[in-house]
Amino acid sequence: MAEGLAEAVALRFEVLEAEAASPHTLAKYRLYLGRYLAWVSERLDGKPPTVAALNASNVRRFQEWLRTVHTSPRVGGTRVGHSVSSEADHVVILRAFGSFLVDQRILRANPLQSVKPPKVPKKELPIFTKQQALLMLDLCSQTHYPHRNRAVLSMLLDTGIRISELLNAELADYTPWSVKRKGRIKVMGKGLLERYLPVARSLGMAISKYLRFERPDDRGRWLFLAQDGDRLTRNAVDTMIKWVGKRAGVRGVRLSAHTCRHTWATNAIAKGKAFHVQAMLGHSSLAMTQRYVRMAEALKASDMDSVLDGWEDEER
Repeated sequence: MAEGLAEAVALRFEVLEAEAASPHTLAKYRLYLGRYLAWVSERLDGKPPTVAALNASNVRRFQEWLRTVHTSPRVGGTRVGHSVSSEADHVVILRAFGSFLVDQRILRANPLQSVKPPKVPKKELPIFTKQQALLMLDLCSQTHYPHRNRAVLSMLLDTGIRISELLNAELADYTPWSVKRKGRIKVMGKGLLERYLPVARSLGMAISKYLRFERPDDRGRWLFLAQDGDRLTRNAVDTMIKWVGKRAGVRGVRLSAHTCRHTWATNAIAKGKAFHVQAMLGHSSLAMTQRYVRMAEALKASDMDSVLDGWEDEER
């Protein structure tokens, strides 16, 4: 057990990159594993820790430190102590790291098997209403790239695609929509799993206008391009969604690509498409999909119209 903890953490990053983990996943692992490594090293007076430092006793003390000592960023400054959700994320990633070390035969057993993440209160995730979604789509016409931005927002709202999947979609992966058939787009999901998402009329028309008016044929392989011809960035999409959302008067709902994913899933289930949602979202288990089922029941109870129905009406 002489393997250095820092070297083991570095190996985890290498494997994640080889597995084509999303930038978000890589950033989370770097932050949380790096934070634990720094915490352990500080308590050893700078002496390099071995993997033996990954143990239940240390992780429980680390949790206490996260709750009561460590400052974490927040809007308007910093706060002392992490949220229950943040603490749980740290524990989940550390436990997964322990399992990884077992898989790599660095450890014989996961030393964190007995460490459980704290229970996080379940919160219903606010979604966009039909009116908000349609107004946000209309406001794309006031942006610098109206056709591209409408196509991007339409795809997020009409397929439940992950932002990383949208940004990595290639032009060659898109089968155009036509009046005779639905289109489709091939995406690479988590774990390098391919799946195909259908492209219906309103989304297909939005992509067609983008390809015709704003995307030159000779500008690279990515479907959605930035101004310089390179792949569109997450920051550009986030900025666009915040811009149209604020001008649409959206309040109390997070203005993000992930909220579009929640919106699609909840509305799709409310329309009776529960069996399709897991495949469309690329979920490896039913656990997350069940969360949307609960949200959809609340949606049907409030008798709110579907965003997707609104799109169909708009195009008629």
